[in-house]
Amino acid sequence: MYQGFGDVTAGLKAYHWLFLAQPDPFPETMIQGTDNGKHFLEHTLASWTRKKTLDDFDERALEEYRNAYCNKTRIHSTCEDYRAGAFLDRAYDEKDLEKGNTIQTPMLAVWGNTGLFAESMRDKSEGPLGIWQKYAQNVCGKALECGHFITEEDPEGLAEALIPFLLKG
Repeated sequence: MYQGFGDVTAGLKAYHWLFLAQPDPFPETMIQGTDNGKHFLEHTLASWTRKKTLDDFDERALEEYRNAYCNKTRIHSTCEDYRAGAFLDRAYDEKDLEKGNTIQTPMLAVWGNTGLFAESMRDKSEGPLGIWQKYAQNVCGKALECGHFITEEDPEGLAEALIPFLLKG
């Protein structure tokens, strides 16, 4: 059965895209569980980091994440965002590509080298730069030594990429 899913490792890393886009109230109910989403939130945050822990997060930042996420309305809003991305936003993106509409402003793309796209870096056309080059005319960027949370995990690497980009003006 798993052979039909393609790259299972990538699929497991990206499970949340399909899970959160499921019809209401399935993911909302599962996430809220017995702790109003705290376990799901902390598991997700940790799993998206290079170290697979919450160590790079300041405790005050974690508390803000918990306060911002762990309530029924915000969990529902998160799921609605993923539902829109899977259907409505995707349709608009496809129409823009068909029409040749692209972002004209210079764009910097940075991503974690152990994040979701780490495996796809072998094929540059399917990595972050390749993806964004379909939507924008002037894209540059690179992978940083981190997972998903660039500012928490590699702030120096982000500054080294961002400052020269901004100074080019």
